[in-house]
Amino acid sequence: MKRLIIISFLFLFIIYQPFAQNLTKEQEKTLKTELKDYQKNPETYQAFLEEVELLRETITNQEEQIKFLQREIQDKQKVINQQAQMLEYDLDSLRYSLIQQRNAGIVYQVQIPFDNSINSWRNYTELTLATDIQSDGEPPFALAYFKSESQAQDFVNQLKTLQVKVLRDGEDFGQKKQNDFTDYIDESEEIRAEIKARLDREHLYKGTPNNYQRQIRTGIVQRTGKARGTDHEILIDDILSGRIPTEFTITASLQTILAGAEFHDIGASIDKPVDGLGDPDAPMTHDFYFNVAEKHGLKVVAHDLNEKDWISNGQSMDYIDRYNNKVKQGLKEPYPFEVHAVPPVITDVTDLGVISEDTEPLILRAVNAIDLYYTPEQRDEHFRGLCESGVNHPILYIFNNQILYKPQWRSTFLKLGEMDINFTHRGNGGTAYWEKNKDSRNSENAYFLVK
Repeated sequence: MKRLIIISFLFLFIIYQPFAQNLTKEQEKTLKTELKDYQKNPETYQAFLEEVELLRETITNQEEQIKFLQREIQDKQKVINQQAQMLEYDLDSLRYSLIQQRNAGIVYQVQIPFDNSINSWRNYTELTLATDIQSDGEPPFALAYFKSESQAQDFVNQLKTLQVKVLRDGEDFGQKKQNDFTDYIDESEEIRAEIKARLDREHLYKGTPNNYQRQIRTGIVQRTGKARGTDHEILIDDILSGRIPTEFTITASLQTILAGAEFHDIGASIDKPVDGLGDPDAPMTHDFYFNVAEKHGLKVVAHDLNEKDWISNGQSMDYIDRYNNKVKQGLKEPYPFEVHAVPPVITDVTDLGVISEDTEPLILRAVNAIDLYYTPEQRDEHFRGLCESGVNHPILYIFNNQILYKPQWRSTFLKLGEMDINFTHRGNGGTAYWEKNKDSRNSENAYFLVK
């Protein structure tokens, strides 16, 4: 390389004399000496030129190799990009398939080992959707999807194999099944037993005619009048205002999830006359509407029965018709929120006027209503139907004093905590009691969350 530099200087010196004149005398002397040496030994000069030519060819070959490798890299990158696109497409297809299943209300799965003995499962028309799945180190299996437990169980019975598992949301359903509404509360057996025992006791005290007077002596908490609704307002306002401490991870996350939710008040006492306690009709719903819903932009719907053949306190229980007729005749100012009739047993989110294909968040409240008056069998039917039909919706449910939450795309509730049971411990707490004590309520005593 040194010799190449010298020759370059030599050629520049010979061809470009003006440039050479700018060299120092020492540099000029060195170049002339080198020139004489090459003139005396032309064979050395020729060998050097051949060496330079070989080096040039080597460099040219290396450049070609680099170009070839670059083309290979580009080709491989194209393949990688195509594979990445295919993977993303597969993931999108999987997500779309899951959404389709959920939108159809499909929450039960039957896991089927994939072998010749039961390969005929493909012939069953009851199958909603089947997907072959290969697990690492495990034999392949398929998942058959169904909208109800009974459909899934019927399919299992037709297969007649002990290897088949019934799943709900991908988890083994049979191991935790209690054959009651607690099947739809995803908590420990101990917590579920506590919830069931409390609701059974409440139903016995207040929900059955023979035990009605017992509730006066024992005191039914979170019940009549404005008082029980005040704590609910504090809870929901705290959630939507982002005041829930982050240590309560799930509850704190609901600020975003429940933004713009629909609030459904089940058993709202529509067209209820002013009574001795000083409460007007639908008092809790009105308070919630003005104190919370308007602030956070929530839609409010008040629900009640509309059964003209049912009698309560000597009056027909066609509450919705009575309200609508009075509004039409100008005898009553219309509520600032919607009213909606519900069937005696609510088993579907559409019973609340919700379109089941939508995914809007829901906040439900059932206090001094179906939580007390449903029989255990009706309560089981209610939770089963609500979870299966409302699987598309995230649902916060204040049921009795329980704070329950069902995430979107799941068919089970989690327990977030409990409402305080001390505010109306005297039993009925009317407007006067509420006016006197409402300012004592706050985030520390209205409700109690679990982590």
